[in-house]
Amino acid sequence: MRPQTVAINTSLALVLLAAAVGAVLQVDDPSQHKPVETTAVASEGPVTTTVSAAGNIGSPRTVGLPFAGTNPGLVKDVYVTVGQAVEPGEKLAAVDDRTARNQLAHAKANVAAAEAQILAAKEGERPAERRLDLAHIAEARQQADNAHYAFERARNKQTEDQDIQDTLVNRAQDALTDAAHQLTDTTEKQTTGQLGDSIGELPPSPLQGTDQHQTTEQHTESDEQSSAAVSQARTALEQTRAQRAAQAVEDEQAAHKAYDDAAAADRDVDVARAQAAVNALPPKPDKLASAEAQLADAEATVADAQLALDNTVLTAPFRGTVLSMAGGVGETPLAAERGTSAASIIPAGPGSAENRSAATQSGFVILADMRQDYVTAEVNEADIGKVTKGQSATVTFPATGVTAQGTVEEIRQQETVINNVVEYDVSIKLDKAANVAPRPGQSASVQIITANKPNVLRVPNAAIIPVGDTNLVTVRRNNQLVKVPVTIGLVGDSATEVSGNLLHPGDVVVLPESGGSESIGGQNTVRTSGSRGLSAK
Repeated sequence: MRPQTVAINTSLALVLLAAAVGAVLQVDDPSQHKPVETTAVASEGPVTTTVSAAGNIGSPRTVGLPFAGTNPGLVKDVYVTVGQAVEPGEKLAAVDDRTARNQLAHAKANVAAAEAQILAAKEGERPAERRLDLAHIAEARQQADNAHYAFERARNKQTEDQDIQDTLVNRAQDALTDAAHQLTDTTEKQTTGQLGDSIGELPPSPLQGTDQHQTTEQHTESDEQSSAAVSQARTALEQTRAQRAAQAVEDEQAAHKAYDDAAAADRDVDVARAQAAVNALPPKPDKLASAEAQLADAEATVADAQLALDNTVLTAPFRGTVLSMAGGVGETPLAAERGTSAASIIPAGPGSAENRSAATQSGFVILADMRQDYVTAEVNEADIGKVTKGQSATVTFPATGVTAQGTVEEIRQQETVINNVVEYDVSIKLDKAANVAPRPGQSASVQIITANKPNVLRVPNAAIIPVGDTNLVTVRRNNQLVKVPVTIGLVGDSATEVSGNLLHPGDVVVLPESGGSESIGGQNTVRTSGSRGLSAK
């Protein structure tokens, strides 16, 4: 026998001897208080470990169906009501499709034009196309002739207007000259008459003085009239000159525009002739490739336009139930939201986000698969490492008391931090045979089985007594308490897998703690008092 084994057996013998002596002293001393013992039976059965979590039932597919585009138009038809069950492909609602139809027609016209270009590239110019090109040249030539004729008329009008305005200015100049001469003559005559009256004549009589005064007033009035005539003639000359300048500017602008129009018309003739020459060329591979590329682009545009037209009608992508609808006929299709909105923060690491809610669905119609065969549970970060895909789970709905079995389907990598507690969402798929009828979002209590030994020798967890590197179990045999060594396997929630040559199924195990009666790991434990009246059930 090895020394290590001898040492272990010696230590074990000393422990058992001390326990036996203590038991005998306890029996022999009637004044000592008799403890209450808790016993259990070592039995064969399952040992399991579980992770508990709270969650909610939901739908595996809840989608928001919006109308495509930023401005889809007003709602034209609504084919369903809230709460109605629909089949895949069934119409839900539709918006005004006139714009989409027009765009599709335009896109198809572009396809036809591209196809014609391909045909022309393959066959060259046909007689009808040649005649069309010649007609375009003739039309451009006629427009150029008209433009040149308009330019000639503008130039002629400019010359005629200049002659007319020069004549008017000359007449105004002559009128001013005549008025100035008239003023000069009047002044000279008045001066000559005054001088003649003052040489060799007798002084005027009183009656002659009155006539002389009247004559002076007449001369003054004639003087003023002549001066006014000169002023009017000068003003008329200035106005006529201004009119001549304005007319000259207007005629020059009209002539310049007519010249530009004639030049543009000549260029149009050159373009028409060049286009006709290009069209008359024999087919070229590069021209055919360009036409084919235009056709491909036009066909893609048709596909997009057809998709836009199809998107004016919402259809159900799967069998489901209409949960909500945002609007009715004649209204702008808004987006309905499902779920409770809450402040959310994109986490930069564990513990950095608070009160983040699940994502909401939005769309004109919210459609849900009401089979409700998934439950989302929030598992604490301390337990998430024990959970793996494929583990069995028991799901209980407290509101109805219904219990169903399920399997872990998905473990989310994104954490959720609520009140500084880090949790991870675990998706549990319920068995098809489960008879579950709660509403979406209803609360659920989840027990995920993380480990299981179906049929092993087990004792309550509290029965294990660690002594150094050895684990002991107290067993009653022949009314004596004996501590036997065991090897520990799976430690379950309430029972531990054990094995050893000194422990057998049916042995009465005494737990170190004292107290009342309870059930541990599916085993009945009984608390009894006294040193001899112990029983195991």
